[in-house]
Amino acid sequence: MIDVFISRSQSDADELVLSLNSSNYSSHCQSLISVEFLPFNIKKEFDWVFFSSSNGARSFFQQTTNVNAKYAAIGPATASAVPSECDFVGEGTNTEEIARMFFHLVGNERVLFPSAEDSLHSTANLFEMEQIEIISTYKKERRAIKLPEARLYLFSSPSNVYAAQEMNDLVGMNCIAYGTATASALKAAGVRNIHLVSSWNQEEIANDLKSLLLS
Repeated sequence: MIDVFISRSQSDADELVLSLNSSNYSSHCQSLISVEFLPFNIKKEFDWVFFSSSNGARSFFQQTTNVNAKYAAIGPATASAVPSECDFVGEGTNTEEIARMFFHLVGNERVLFPSAEDSLHSTANLFEMEQIEIISTYKKERRAIKLPEARLYLFSSPSNVYAAQEMNDLVGMNCIAYGTATASALKAAGVRNIHLVSSWNQEEIANDLKSLLLS
């Protein structure tokens, strides 16, 4: 049995894995979704671009380079995928609260939301439709696999939770969620033991995991 299953690729969780390894904890990294970037067209003018994921930022900037707008990111990990400095970066792990903070910051300005095809549009839904444009810049495919046996399961997004459900019963698992949206997906899957990461910082997430492994 491994200590921690992480629903991210090794390259996206390198600091986390190194910290766990330094304390002699084993881990297994595997994203449960594959991503395909999509062509897109922007129809409206905008003042802000809001990124809710690293894939949203990567897919957007693969096709678009010269953008005269302010950038916003749901958190530091997403901001790191934006090639320019962000004017807003969410703090903490309550994604609903971050969305409300951004909504109040923007006021009447116009916002572009690069998103996945199946996005819940949690932040965009706070705005009036005439104030925003939502574009699908990538799509996700679920990877249905049998998860390895682990003491803890760290889920990085609702999509990874949905993919895990296809071949696994999550109810009795001891799960850790990146953010409130992922925690809600785990709750809907019937998971009883749900912990929320205290930060987006990988070193701090590693400390959260170590505390749970010791308890």
